[in-house]
Amino acid sequence: MLNLLRRSIRMESQQNHAVDVSDVSHGAAAYRSVTYCTGGLISFPLDGGKFGLAPVWNDGKVEHTVLPSNHALAEATKNLGVQTVGTNQIIDDGIASTEIWRPRDSLMTNGLSGADTWAAISTGAHLDKNDTYADAARYVSVSMQAAGVRLRDVAKCHHAQLIEALLRKKEVTVGFKNVPLLDLYVAFHSLASELCSARDHLVRIAALHVGAKESLDDMIRLEAWLKKEANQHHAAEPLTKLLTSAWGTKELPQWLRKLSDVRNQMVHRQPLAANPAAAMLRLREATAPLVGTIKTIRLAPAPHDEKYLSLTPDPFETLLGYSERVQQLVIEASKLAHYRPTLMAFKSTA
Repeated sequence: MLNLLRRSIRMESQQNHAVDVSDVSHGAAAYRSVTYCTGGLISFPLDGGKFGLAPVWNDGKVEHTVLPSNHALAEATKNLGVQTVGTNQIIDDGIASTEIWRPRDSLMTNGLSGADTWAAISTGAHLDKNDTYADAARYVSVSMQAAGVRLRDVAKCHHAQLIEALLRKKEVTVGFKNVPLLDLYVAFHSLASELCSARDHLVRIAALHVGAKESLDDMIRLEAWLKKEANQHHAAEPLTKLLTSAWGTKELPQWLRKLSDVRNQMVHRQPLAANPAAAMLRLREATAPLVGTIKTIRLAPAPHDEKYLSLTPDPFETLLGYSERVQQLVIEASKLAHYRPTLMAFKSTA
């Protein structure tokens, strides 16, 4: 329970609003956490400050290898060429389990994710009876929560596919397909869509800041609106400036516009499942001190050409990069909101 305790302590540093609750029940629950990486790998804490890294193939079995510290784990994953994606916190009360997805610590602020922060901003706006602002802030929060769930789905699909590939003794040099691969493609589509939804809800809040109409709810409309002579001075509004800087121009597109192109490619022009650059799954091998040679997995192009493979970006790494940049964007945007984050604090009346 240590991670949850630390998070609750951080939350007390935020502005709180107390709410009375009744019929509160107490009981024992089991807690565990699993950190996902690109390539299908996971890590998890063990007793004595050690960490497990999985899956590894050992004498005909899928097992985990043990690393002596968090530092050793970080060095191993770096040498293996994989990136940390996020941590799934699982709480099981014996009847049902609850999963809570958390971004990497470096993407949190005051112990809160972007989704948490905007939910708290929504609470602040609601207490001020500004329901229009509260709703828009809540939409940002929900979209970021959904994006986190879809990112977790992508990571889980990679992990499951890696285990199956090891059990079926797939060769590193041979690509393969299977029915569950569709789940991975769908998760990618949903992730890209939710990230762009969060962006559009931020645009709606920027529109509220400059007094624009409710129909101004995406970057294309904001871009066109700001080009009108009567509206050009609004480009200096801090949240508007933050968004347009990340958007860029058609001639010099920045990362937020490029994310839109990725989403539009998947949704409107060519589904990922029909994209030759992501035609199949491929295993790769990497070696690192303390762990030896470990296999990872990725979506790969159809040609069995290592040179072509090395020149084709891993879709997981690409979407993870965009996901983290959106996470950073919503955190920066939260600092420009018209309301402070206000966290709900519950107290029992029983």
